[in-house]
Amino acid sequence: MARDSDESQSGSQIEDRAAASPTEHPDSPDKPGSRSRLSYLVFGLVALGLASLLGLLLAEVSVRLLIPVTDVVWSFWDPVIGTRRTPGQDGVFIRPAGPHGHFSFNAQGWNYPEAYEIEAPTGLTRVCVIGDSFVEAMQVDVEESMAMVAQRAMTGQDSKAQWYPFGISGFGLAQHYLVLHHYVTDYRPDAVVVLLVPNDLYDGSPFLVSSSAVNNTLHLDEQGTTHLFQARPFNSSWSRRLVYSTALGRLLFAQYQVHRRRGDLRQASHKVFLRDEQGGNLLLGQDLTPEQRAVRSWQHGEDMMRLIRDDCSRIGATLLFAYCGNTPRLNAAFKQQDFVPPPRENDPYCMGERIWEMGNELFEPAAARLGVPYLDLTEPLMGEIRRAGQRPNFEGDDHYSVLGHRIVGEALARRVGELLSEKKRSLDPAFN
Repeated sequence: MARDSDESQSGSQIEDRAAASPTEHPDSPDKPGSRSRLSYLVFGLVALGLASLLGLLLAEVSVRLLIPVTDVVWSFWDPVIGTRRTPGQDGVFIRPAGPHGHFSFNAQGWNYPEAYEIEAPTGLTRVCVIGDSFVEAMQVDVEESMAMVAQRAMTGQDSKAQWYPFGISGFGLAQHYLVLHHYVTDYRPDAVVVLLVPNDLYDGSPFLVSSSAVNNTLHLDEQGTTHLFQARPFNSSWSRRLVYSTALGRLLFAQYQVHRRRGDLRQASHKVFLRDEQGGNLLLGQDLTPEQRAVRSWQHGEDMMRLIRDDCSRIGATLLFAYCGNTPRLNAAFKQQDFVPPPRENDPYCMGERIWEMGNELFEPAAARLGVPYLDLTEPLMGEIRRAGQRPNFEGDDHYSVLGHRIVGEALARRVGELLSEKKRSLDPAFN
């Protein structure tokens, strides 16, 4: 009996312990082995993060010590013309294709070593040159830009000249007019030079410009009324500023632009226009064919040139349209090859493979119809190639090198000097 009682009591205790200690699930998070695996995972992630951070820190230090890195030029929203450069910036501009220059954006936001002054000293000849990245000239030191070269060329013992550049990368003819109308005219220049490049047409035409563009543009309707298309305000994101605050970020994303696809890097972005589809996100002409948009864009370009002429006439400034030069022709001359442009029927409106023919097929005839002097810089640049066998632009980059800026600056100074002399003789026959 006693044994049965003990066995009964023992069984009861086992059941009580079993009830008090339920069986643990092998995957229970409270199991010691599971907690260890979680700890190892957290430790591994922390270690990986620290190692990555250390690697980035070492890369940042190495880049700063060993590799020349570009600075970033910041822009701000100007409701008058769109995005333009923030004043008071100074740094270096570097690209893999060869450009390496020192820029200095003055208090007015233009790449020029001194602040602009509204009042011109007595006896000073003031010239304002308007354009896109060719005039902005960040690819060379600011002192070697075409504006500074022209300024030195026109300054002598008995004369002093001042060439103010108004250049912003990505601007077209419509933006050139806005810059002239809202800024250049304040300085009452004796002469205005507008440097034309092929993409001036499709950077400014509302029949080619996307509705998401960051620059304002214009349209002159059939009644002669000017319509302004104001772009959406632009601000640099905090993430972009954070990335570009590091040398590694500037090297990868500004200097080498690794985030862009190969197709995005081509200068001939106008080829998008040639697709046989309707321009659904364009400012104007969504229902037009590509050919109709090209015709309207050519008319728009001449309309903008007319507005520029009229504004210069209003302030009494001599106007010169200058074409940047035919780059394929120059490249062929440098390589001592014959140059034959593609057949006109392949690209009648110079929007694709014949884009560099836009100078003699659009800009020059339009300038003649408007009665404005025109200078094609192809020949001065070609002359230096024949004389010294040197390239006036960067290989793989159409922008002028230091040599190109010197040739262009001297050619512009020479032609502007001739035009101003002709104007003085017409006003004063006694002028010699």
